[in-house]
Amino acid sequence: SGVKYTIIRPAGLRDEPARGTLRITQGDTDFGSVARADVARACVAVIENPELAKDSTFEIVGDASKTSPEGWKKALATVKPDSEVKSPVEEALGFNPLNPESVLEKIFQTAGLRK
Repeated sequence: SGVKYTIIRPAGLRDEPARGTLRITQGDTDFGSVARADVARACVAVIENPELAKDSTFEIVGDASKTSPEGWKKALATVKPDSEVKSPVEEALGFNPLNPESVLEKIFQTAGLRK
C-alpha cells in the first residue's frame, strides 16, 4: 500500500515506574516484561525520529543492562526493515510460510519448475 509504518511489540506489560532501559530485538525471538511507561517512551522516541525504524516491526523488553533513553535513537537506527528480517520459522524452512509468493516459489522449486 505504500504506507510507512512502525510496529512496536512490547513484552509482557508491567504497571510500574519506567526503568528507562530496553532491549530492542527483531524476529519475535525475545521474551520478558517491560514497564508500560517505557513502552510509551519508546513510542515517543519513534514519533520524534520518524526516519528511524521505518517499515519495521520490533520487540522491546525491559533490561537494566541495555539501552538507556539517551541511546534509544542509536538503538532504533539499527532496526532493519521487515523485508530484511527473517523469522526463526523462515530461517528453519528456507522460505516464509506466511507469504503466498514465497510459498508458491518454494512449491515451484520443489517441483523442479524454477531455479
